[in-house]
Amino acid sequence: MDTDDLTQMAYESIIIADEITDFLKCDLGVRSKDYNDENAYLK
Repeated sequence: MDTDDLTQMAYESIIIADEITDFLKCDLGVRSKDYNDENAYLK
């Protein structure tokens, strides 16, 4: 899965992560490829 496949609500988690650290934002974005769908990604 790509971050482009996330709904706006799910993408908000990446935006919130960016407010904490840039590393966390990047990590959440990169790890999206490890999941088949948004539900698995969010869990």
